[in-house]
Amino acid sequence: MFEALATTIDDLDIPVDGDALEEALFLRDRLDAKISQAVGRFEVTNEYDTAEGCPTMATWLRVKGRMTAHDAQRMAKTAGRLGHLPILQTAWLDGSLSGGHVAAVVANLNDRTAPLFQSDEDNLVRVLGELDVAGAVVAMKAWAAHAKEIVDHGHDGEPDPDRSAHLSPTLSGGRLDANLEPDAFHAAQAALRLAMGNKTDDDDRTPAQRRHDALAEIFTHFLDHQHDHKGGRHRPHVNITIGLEELTSGRGQGCFDDGTPITADVARRLACDANIHRVITRADGTVLDYGRSTRTIPAPLFQALCIRDKGCRFPGCDRPAHRTDGHHVAEWIAHRGPTNLRNLVLLCRYHHGVVHRPGWTIELQPDATVIITTPDGRKRRSQPVDRRALAA
Repeated sequence: MFEALATTIDDLDIPVDGDALEEALFLRDRLDAKISQAVGRFEVTNEYDTAEGCPTMATWLRVKGRMTAHDAQRMAKTAGRLGHLPILQTAWLDGSLSGGHVAAVVANLNDRTAPLFQSDEDNLVRVLGELDVAGAVVAMKAWAAHAKEIVDHGHDGEPDPDRSAHLSPTLSGGRLDANLEPDAFHAAQAALRLAMGNKTDDDDRTPAQRRHDALAEIFTHFLDHQHDHKGGRHRPHVNITIGLEELTSGRGQGCFDDGTPITADVARRLACDANIHRVITRADGTVLDYGRSTRTIPAPLFQALCIRDKGCRFPGCDRPAHRTDGHHVAEWIAHRGPTNLRNLVLLCRYHHGVVHRPGWTIELQPDATVIITTPDGRKRRSQPVDRRALAA
């Protein structure tokens, strides 16, 4: 089937003609509907995690579909919504509605209002089918405002689901979107006005560019003047107690300081990059000696690791260095693996857990290439971002 489709695409020569281009776009839209349906079905299987080690369907789409993070997130969101809107999905599949109509619907639904759309789906889809995409956008915005009033009625004091902010990476930097409550909006408006200042004659920036620069100044001001984190590597602090035998064997369990149990294999993962205290106790638990804290990966070495790896080295992952841990390829606990650049890679918290799962292995080559082997024997590679840092 896919070979025939590939051959058809290879042989396709779209004429330089408006009608032909319109027909090609229509057929592409129907293919998009098929793909969206398949994405929704695939997500239900959870294979994006169990077989590929991807934390979300959007991550799988970004890696396997070679998509931007924004497009992958949008496709995953659309497929998830359509899984509960069969009439809308069918209308897209048969061409009665376009992907633009579907996007207008998905953009104006949230978890609280979606059941209202579902309850009147047949009628709403019929109405949308009589409108062009621009009209559908207007109609859905009006419907969303009315739906919000309905779901908010009788729920005074509950959190507003429209209070949200999203910061996402893009190909050229990042995008910040927010839905602000009235007090937050007026605070943001006042802060931006002060940060923007008065426009001078030699300032040729647009208003949007001035707001951008003012936001950057506000963020930088906070970082320069906050007192909670003084720099360095201040990670969330949790205390875990576990016996040496359990830690080295990976069997058994320890506990957090509130008594919550933690398995030995999870403790081993956390110990890859943590402060370690040696504690000697009597059989009854009385502490005889409490050793000085030792960092498993010292800060200067971690900084060199950041320079080399730039971020998570799991193939396809784009999490930056400040969201990663250092992972000992040859474990320092069980195998006495050294703590140096030849035995360390950066992994985000999620993928750090993946490589500690049974059946997964990770290798670090002399040229800093990372090779991940999945439980079914498939190998995936990750090349270092900056080979100049290998000499660090």
